[in-house]
Amino acid sequence: RAALAVKQRKNAKGNIKAMYRDDMNIEDVLNSPIICDPLHLYEAVYPVDGFHAFVVSRNGSSSSLREVQVIAYGEGHSNLLPCEMDDIVTTPAKESSFAAGFDPKGADCLQLYDSFTITVMLQIEDIGVVEKGRVGGFVENTDISPQGDLPLNTGGGSLNVGQPAYMSGGVLLEEALDQLNDRASGHQVHGAEKVYINAIGGWNRGHSVTLVIGEKD
Repeated sequence: RAALAVKQRKNAKGNIKAMYRDDMNIEDVLNSPIICDPLHLYEAVYPVDGFHAFVVSRNGSSSSLREVQVIAYGEGHSNLLPCEMDDIVTTPAKESSFAAGFDPKGADCLQLYDSFTITVMLQIEDIGVVEKGRVGGFVENTDISPQGDLPLNTGGGSLNVGQPAYMSGGVLLEEALDQLNDRASGHQVHGAEKVYINAIGGWNRGHSVTLVIGEKD
């Protein structure tokens, strides 16, 4: 988990929109206060006052923006509280990703909801990037930078950008649109054509939406 926090912070260093861009290492994460055992302070998103606004048009209003299509979409829902679940390490992302039917390894980058480091890691497993229980080694050994093997939360994610009004869906979508329009200065994924987004919501993390946007083959 600490490795994920450090790698997302490294991604944030190139994002001028990020609140946190200072250097951070494994020891910094492990030495930060535990806020809810076993999660440390630097593993948790920082809530900020704010809002998102999106202007949607049938016809492109700017010739500088590419036409973006919805390639795949899926939803997953559960009405169970965490204390009622038989398995608390599986999220509705398993259902929403299955419904979307798109292999995340076929995307140029992933934008995954990151309320906590563990949230990202559970999604990595649930959307099918790695088998359950193997995400720790995957995070430690995989380059998730914009130039890496599997670019992930390329702008630093909400862990570093902040979480406006406790909702990060807009943060994920904005980063995805910036990537697709070559506007992610300092953290651009070269030739980004498809972005895989997964957002989890609800105070009991009972809902998930998987969205793949970009240009269809």
